[in-house]
Amino acid sequence: MILMLVCSLQKEEYGGILAMCGTSDSKQSAVVLTSHSQENIIRMHGLPDFEDRGQLSAIKDARALAALPGGMIAAGDAAGTVKTWQWR
Repeated sequence: MILMLVCSLQKEEYGGILAMCGTSDSKQSAVVLTSHSQENIIRMHGLPDFEDRGQLSAIKDARALAALPGGMIAAGDAAGTVKTWQWR
């Protein structure tokens, strides 16, 4: 299998990546979720061009991200808090 880099994103103001997860939104478009150090949000970017798709708030330094069945997203932080979101 040969893989080819399609696009990349690097923004120093975001800080280091703590967690990353790929999923599909409610319209089946590809989205990558990233959590960055010292931020209280999870960033969402559309693929393949990394357009800004918004943010999920109220979770600091998310260490784990997961795409779940039924269009749900789960995130866990260093304090042990787990939060979930649902695509609409």
